[in-house]
Amino acid sequence: MQNELFRHFEDDFVFIITGGTGYIGHHLIEALSDNNLPVISLQRSDRNVGSKNNVEVISLKDSFENKLVQIKRYSRDSKIILIHLAALYIKDHEPADIDRLVISNVSLTAQIAELAKNINTHAFINVGTNWEFDDAGTIKPPNLYAATKTAAVSIMNYYRQFYPVQDLKMYDTFGRTDNRQKLLPYLKNSLQNSSDVELTDVGQRLHLVYIDDVIHNLLKISKDVCERGIENNNLSKRHPFFLTADMQVGLKELIELIKVETSCEIPVTWKAKTNNETEVKRPYQPSENTSLEYPVGLRMGLRRYFGDHDAQ
Repeated sequence: MQNELFRHFEDDFVFIITGGTGYIGHHLIEALSDNNLPVISLQRSDRNVGSKNNVEVISLKDSFENKLVQIKRYSRDSKIILIHLAALYIKDHEPADIDRLVISNVSLTAQIAELAKNINTHAFINVGTNWEFDDAGTIKPPNLYAATKTAAVSIMNYYRQFYPVQDLKMYDTFGRTDNRQKLLPYLKNSLQNSSDVELTDVGQRLHLVYIDDVIHNLLKISKDVCERGIENNNLSKRHPFFLTADMQVGLKELIELIKVETSCEIPVTWKAKTNNETEVKRPYQPSENTSLEYPVGLRMGLRRYFGDHDAQ
C-alpha cells in the first residue's frame, strides 16, 4: 500500500501499535513497515506481526519499567504516534467474562496511556466502536463490551493534559485476507462453496470500510492530531471522530451492490424478522465527518474483495 500520507512521517516519527495481531492492526503494521516507517508492536501474544527490521515487538506481559526502557531504546528521541487498537470483543458476555472485558478494554487502556505519558507522545488515537452510541448519537452501550470502551474514554480524558488525544469510533471493516466471522467473509465463503445463504433483513444500515481506507484515515487523523497539538486538546474532548463508510447500505442493497459491482450473484434465502433489542440497526452517522477520504471506497472495495484483485 502506497500513500502520500506516509511521507509526512518519514523523518522523525515512530508508531506504537496495540492490537497488532488483530485484523486492522496487522494490516496497519504491514503498511507502515512496507513504507519503511519504524513500528513498535505492543502485544500480548508471541504471534509474528512482521519480519522486517523496522518492526519491534514488545510484550505487554513485561513489567511497566521494562516496556518503558525498550520503547525509549527503540524510539530514542523520535516523536511517538500511539494507535490503541487492542480490544476484547464479546457480544453477549457471561459472568465469567466480566474480568477479562474490564482488564482488556479498561485496565489495559490505562496502562498504555500511562506509558504514553512517559515518552515523547505527539498523538494518541484511542480506538473505540460506534456500538457505544444509539442512532441519535447518545451514549447508550448495548452490551458490556461497548460499555467498557466507553469507560476507556473517561480514562483518556484524564491523560489529555499530557499529550494530544483523539477518540476514534470504528465501524465494520473488510478487505484482503479477511477471514473473520463477519458478514462479507460469510458471503464470500458461500460463493466459493456454492452454498445458499440465510439472512434476515431487520432494517439495519451497514457501514463497511475497506482496510486501505481505514489505514489512510488513521494516518490522516494522526497527522491532524499532531498538528493540532496539546494546546488545542480540549477542543475534541467531547467530540469523537467517527470513521464511517463512504456510503451506508441496507442488507438487501448490499447483496444487489455485490451483484452489480462484481457480477457475483449470491443465492439468499430471506428469513422472517426477529426482535433483537441489542442489535444496533441504524448506526449513528454524524454529519461533521467531512474530512474523511476514501481512496478505495465501498464499490471498488467489493470488487477487490470478491474479484481477482484480493491480493493487492
